[in-house]
Formats: sequence, C-alpha cells, structure tokens
Amino acid sequence: MVGTDLNVFLRPDHWGSATKNGSHDILVWESDDLVNWSETRAVTVSREDAGCTWAPEVIYDKEQDNYMVFWASRVDFGRGHHKIFQSRTKDFKTFTPCEVYIERDCDVIDTDIVEHDGVYYRFSKDETSKCILMAKSKSLSGEFEIVDSSLSEVHGVEGPQCCQLSDGRWCLFL
Repeated sequence: MVGTDLNVFLRPDHWGSATKNGSHDILVWESDDLVNWSETRAVTVSREDAGCTWAPEVIYDKEQDNYMVFWASRVDFGRGHHKIFQSRTKDFKTFTPCEVYIERDCDVIDTDIVEHDGVYYRFSKDETSKCILMAKSKSLSGEFEIVDSSLSEVHGVEGPQCCQLSDGRWCLFL
C-alpha cells in the first residue's frame, strides 16, 4: 500500500507552499495477509524540483514484470502545471528514476488505472474542466486514447477510484 506523506495543514499557507516545495516521498506499507502491516517506510520517488508528490497509486505491469507507481507532481513553477509522473519497482525498495507519464496543456491530477480483458483504462482529473477523463490502451507504456463518455458531464469531482463489483459490474468512485 502506498500513500502521500504530506500534510498541507502543517504549512503556513496550506496549498501554496505545498505545491511549490512539498513532499518528494511516498509512504509504503507491506503485508502478506492484508491484516498485519509493516512499519511505514518513506521512499523518495519524485524529482528534486517537484513541488509535491500526491495521490500515489500502483498497478502491476505484466509486459514489464514490475509495478508502476504513479502520482501527481508540479514542476517548472511560473509556467508549469501538475503532471502525472511514474517510477518502476519490483520490490518497493528500489525505484527507477521518475519520468513524466501524463502531460497535458492543463493540470492533470488524481489518476487511477485498471486492467480488464487486456485493456488498461485510465481515469484522470482534468483541472481545467474539473471533470474526469477516461482513456484506454492495450499497454501501460503505450498511447492512450480518450474515450468519449458521460464522465465529461460530471464536474467538480476528483480522486477517481475504479473497482469491479462481485457481480461483474464496474464502479467508479469520485
């Protein structure tokens, strides 16, 4: 399990300073049974010039036989915006240098990815339209194409989390 190690409420201006000089780490917990968990371990994954390392998520990449950890960070202050970065790991101790995973003309944050029948579905918040965009690809490393969906009509939401229900239907929490 991974999490953000940043508490914006401990900062004098909350969001402002957090986006410019916030965390570079993710928190990692490990468990063999989802009941008993390891002690929290902080791991530096972001670039040194990143302002924040927010909303980390993990997905297993069958093609590369490793885990892709991805999160939102802001770099290039004054002209930059939030992008989704990614790093790869096999053991959650050693990580590849991070690189940009999703970059758009506007801020993009809060991303979740699920795999179903060999297709990866990616849900990301577009900070300009304040809606969730859905995209799909046959590879985590491939080009994703935007899927036309009713999600673009739902505004003012974030934090997409997609899961399959026991009856086979899919549910997207926002």
